[in-house]
Amino acid sequence: MAENKKSFIAYCDWLETFDALPDDKAGQLVKHLFRYVNDLNPETDDILIKAVFVNIKQTLKRDLKKYEQKQTQFSEAGIESAKSRQLIKGTQLYVLRFYGNNEEFIKIGITDLSINRRYSSNEEGGFKYGYKFEIEYQFFESKNVKVVELENKILQKFKNKKYIPLIDFPRKNECFNLDSLNNIINYINTFNDV
Repeated sequence: MAENKKSFIAYCDWLETFDALPDDKAGQLVKHLFRYVNDLNPETDDILIKAVFVNIKQTLKRDLKKYEQKQTQFSEAGIESAKSRQLIKGTQLYVLRFYGNNEEFIKIGITDLSINRRYSSNEEGGFKYGYKFEIEYQFFESKNVKVVELENKILQKFKNKKYIPLIDFPRKNECFNLDSLNNIINYINTFNDV
């Protein structure tokens, strides 16, 4: 058995094998089977138990190979999933285009969550304060560029392009006129080569 594996599959068609044996031999075979799957390396001098157990042992070995392959696949999938979640949940600076309520403007910010989760709403693609949004740009933190510092630089550099939304919501001081979108993205891109 594999390390930390706590179960195995017993097959219904083994019934014929066990029924063909006298009860005492069937009991010995069951004990032999459980010793085997618990890695106790059972040995027997009983030729009948040895002969009957050969088919059961081959089936268990095939099942173990399948189990180990699945474990490898699950492990690899888990690693890929963790990498993916790291990208999605990594600290990032985002640029969103908010629209609705007869307004359209840019909002920047930072988050460790996915943007859709950060701005979740009951409306698809919406924001709980009544605006809808589209993701225009995402910049993930690196060892060379801290997004908090980058956000502060953007807020300072583009302070003359600030926009005050009509609806009050937290961090609305991170909003800019729509016409500043390309300039903000171009500015962020200068940090990609750092």
